[in-house]
Amino acid sequence: LTYTANWDQRDIAFWDDLHYLAVSCYFEISQTDDPTLEHLVEGWKPFYDELEKWHARVSKGKPMIFAEVGYPSIDGASQHPWDYTKPDPVDIEEQSLCYQAFRQTWDGKPFLGGVYFYAWFEKGGPNDRNYTPKGKPAEKIIRDWYASMGAPASAPAASRGVNE
Repeated sequence: LTYTANWDQRDIAFWDDLHYLAVSCYFEISQTDDPTLEHLVEGWKPFYDELEKWHARVSKGKPMIFAEVGYPSIDGASQHPWDYTKPDPVDIEEQSLCYQAFRQTWDGKPFLGGVYFYAWFEKGGPNDRNYTPKGKPAEKIIRDWYASMGAPASAPAASRGVNE
C-alpha cells in the first residue's frame, strides 16, 4: 500500500501506515538550454541529496518508489519536465539525456524500491512531443536499465514497472 506525494510536497502525515513511500518525479534538473549529460547528472545531485535525507527521516526502513517519472520530448524538458503545454519544438535527444541522467543518479541506490515511467502507452515515435519514451532513444535507456537488473526484455511493460 502506498500513496504518491507530489515531487515538491512530501510532508504526508500517514507515511507510517504505508508499505512504500512514493513520489512523483518532475524535478527541474537544468536551468540552461541544450544541457549535456554531465550537466543533468550534476543537476540531479541536490534533489538526490534532498530525497535521501527525506527518506532517512520518514521511511523507517521502507523503500521509496518513483510513481511517475517523465520527460516530454520537447526542447527544455529538463528545465520544466512537468510542463507539457510549452510550444517548444520536438527534442528527443534532450528527453534521452534526461532519462540517462535519471538512470545514472538512481541506478543501484539501496533505498529505491521501483520506478514507473509515465505515459508509456502513447503512440510515440521520433516526432512525438509527449512523455512516452516509446519509439525514441529514451526507450533504449529504459530497456537497457531493466535488462541490467535481470528483467526480461519481453515482459509486458506493466510488469517491468512502466505505467501510463
